Amino acid sequence: MGVTKGQVGGSSTYSLDGGESVAYTNLSTSIPTSDVVLFHTSGLDNSQHTVTILNEGVNVGLDFFKVGIAASATSPAPSNAPP
Repeated sequence: MGVTKGQVGGSSTYSLDGGESVAYTNLSTSIPTSDVVLFHTSGLDNSQHTVTILNEGVNVGLDFFKVGIAASATSPAPSNAPP
């Protein structure tokens, strides 16, 4: 899961399921940024999760959340054999 932004300046913290917070600080106050990963994690189980975002200062504009499911290492390989 990743969070990206498109705003100028500011800092924010991100935590998942009440875990330790991860901070992101954009030191630029005059140049908007885009396509910047603010928070990323992997290895989550396939269940409901809660992301907590704490904005510290100026507005942080979130463009989108990207959530994906990685292929499992234990998944069987697809078969090309006819039925």
